[in-house]
Amino acid sequence: MVEEQMDRTTYMQTIWFIRRYWDFQEEYEQILEESRTNTGIRGSGMSNPTAIKAERLANVKQEIDTIENALKIVPPEYQKGVLLSIVAKRPYPSNAAVRTYKKWKRRFIYAVAVNKGWI
Repeated sequence: MVEEQMDRTTYMQTIWFIRRYWDFQEEYEQILEESRTNTGIRGSGMSNPTAIKAERLANVKQEIDTIENALKIVPPEYQKGVLLSIVAKRPYPSNAAVRTYKKWKRRFIYAVAVNKGWI
């Protein structure tokens, strides 16, 4: 489809963004864990560590939501295969034709680029 075409730079930028999906999830969990375990006040600076963590948490959550919202356009039976083909570079599952997976992968990548405002 015409609306799914993008230049190579945007395509590669989107692929690398999607490949960081697990990193985003890990970072999100790490920030939450730091918030639960860090109760002491350190240093004498004027910074506000709670506000900084809250901002980081919101930014990471937004990146996760960008990917997950785009994944919603992919039918549920193909979502895992499409995501793993990008994030983990795994082959497509055998429950559907490769062409079907490629179609949904292309649409997913395009949706992520649109959600990020790159298109």
